[in-house]
Amino acid sequence: MRTQRGNILFLILLAVVLFAALAYAVTSAMRGGTQEGMSKEAANAAASDIASWLASVDQGVQRMMLVNNILVEQIDVYDTNNFNYGGTIRANKNENCTTDACQIFNPNGGGVISRSFAKYGGTMGDGYMSHYVAAGSKEYLVKSIQDLGTPLNDVVIQVSGIKLEICKAYNRLQNLPDCPSASQTGTFTGFYGAPGVATTNLDSSSAYVITGQLIKGRHSFCRCNPSSNIGAIDHAIIIR
Repeated sequence: MRTQRGNILFLILLAVVLFAALAYAVTSAMRGGTQEGMSKEAANAAASDIASWLASVDQGVQRMMLVNNILVEQIDVYDTNNFNYGGTIRANKNENCTTDACQIFNPNGGGVISRSFAKYGGTMGDGYMSHYVAAGSKEYLVKSIQDLGTPLNDVVIQVSGIKLEICKAYNRLQNLPDCPSASQTGTFTGFYGAPGVATTNLDSSSAYVITGQLIKGRHSFCRCNPSSNIGAIDHAIIIR
C-alpha cells in the first residue's frame, strides 16, 4: 500500500510538471517563439499595414507629379495624423504649395488617407523631449540613400520609434535580414517650411546619408536599434 501511494504521488507530481511544460510551450508558440513581447504574426500584420500605407503615398505622389504636373519642391507633406512626443501636431507644411493640388493628404491632390501608427510605437528612452517626433509618427525628410537613383538627395518618409519586432518584420517583408547593418550620418533636414526652404533643403550637402551593404539601392527598409528595442522605417517617396 505504501508503494502504491508513493507511485500515485509521483504520477501526480509528474503530471503537474508536464502540464507546466505544456502551458509554457503553448504560450511561447502564441508569441511566435519570441521573448520580445509581441507575436511574430502580430508583427508581420503591423509591418504589412505600414507597407500598404506607404505604397498609397507612392501612388499619390506619382498622381500629383504626372497628372497635376506638380514639381518635387512644391509637394506639401502636412499631415494631421502626425504628432510630437508632447501630443501637438507636428508642423511639416511646405509653404511652396499654394493649392489643394500639391497636397499629398488632400482629395484634390494626392488623395492619400492620413494614418496614425501610434499603436505600433515602442517606448522611447529617458531624455526624450516633448518636441521630438512621437513613437509611430512620421518625419518627412531629405536624405541620401546609398546607390539609390542619382547622387542627388531623395525625399524620405521616416516612420519613427516603432517596436523592434515590427522593424524586423518590415525588413523580412522587403526580403532583407531582420536587422541589416545601416549607418545614418549628417543632420536633420526637413522637407517642409517657409517658401523656398524645401527647395534649398533638397540640395543640402549636410542632409542625412544612409549607408549599408545590404540596404544600398533600396528605397524601403527599417533601421534597427536593438539597445532601445525600437526601429525607424525609411521609405523614399521621391527618388532623384
